[in-house]
Amino acid sequence: MGVYGYQTFAPWPALRLTAGLAYEHLDYPTGFRTALLPESRRVRDALLPKAAAQWDLSRQATLRAFYAQALGGLSYEESVRLEPTQLAGFPQVFRGVVSEAEAGSLVAPHYHTAGAALDVKLNPVAFLGLHANWLSSETRQPLGAFRSTGGPAPPAQATASSVQEILRHEEQTFGLSLHHLLGRCWSVGLGYDITRAELDWDYPELPAGDPLNPTRDESAWLQHFHGRLSFQHPSGFFARAEVHAYTQDNRGYGTTAYNSPRPDDSVAQADILIGWRFARRRGDVTIGCLNITGEDYRLNSLTPFRELPRERVWTARLRLNF
Repeated sequence: MGVYGYQTFAPWPALRLTAGLAYEHLDYPTGFRTALLPESRRVRDALLPKAAAQWDLSRQATLRAFYAQALGGLSYEESVRLEPTQLAGFPQVFRGVVSEAEAGSLVAPHYHTAGAALDVKLNPVAFLGLHANWLSSETRQPLGAFRSTGGPAPPAQATASSVQEILRHEEQTFGLSLHHLLGRCWSVGLGYDITRAELDWDYPELPAGDPLNPTRDESAWLQHFHGRLSFQHPSGFFARAEVHAYTQDNRGYGTTAYNSPRPDDSVAQADILIGWRFARRRGDVTIGCLNITGEDYRLNSLTPFRELPRERVWTARLRLNF
């Protein structure tokens, strides 16, 4: 169950402020995703503040900022919702803050997110963007486990039990982008982003010196360089070439029996697309080639990145708008 309210007001024409408050209540079975747990139910509820601001510093520059708290759901709740998903142009809703490839699907994580951006119009044909984002979450959930009640000699007795798992995740991203119009039909865009993500696994009920204790800290740095060259003719013909290059540095892996070493990785891919846009934007047809050089990669999913093809892919799309 969720209840929310937002109010936007303008103290003066150049400044727009948004304040919001949401209440989330979750009632779910304890063993929703974990086996061995006894049949019981857990309840989580929280008051979640929201705030955003957009300030037009001048006709050429706009500053945006926001802060929000949220409570994640149990399955697909974040995919279907009525509450606004953005504040000041920043997303405030996530299916999962921690990559499911790293920690699986988590139950009711509580997360905080904040961001700031500066949008600058350098001249009538050049635009600069600077942004910074911060995201953190904490999940506390029981895991099913067996506890041995026998001595060192067999036969040992094992009973179903549980241990508390605490996952703390933090992510910071800084980036800049530059877009320039080249005449009537051409445009070019360049960008750079750097992301640091850290995931701490904590099991406070297990002995700290136990070699089977999966407590560990993992982190990764990801740098992303991207560029785009676009052509769009008034007749409807368009073409686009894109380049994406990633460099990643992983730390904290291979320190326990529960996380194997992950070497650093880097990959660069180029895409080319051409197409035709119908009159009055009734639709378009696009064909192209993704990952022209067929580069594969082994990037760590702890840091988010766009889904990349692992081999050369030919693509075609027909889209109609009614």
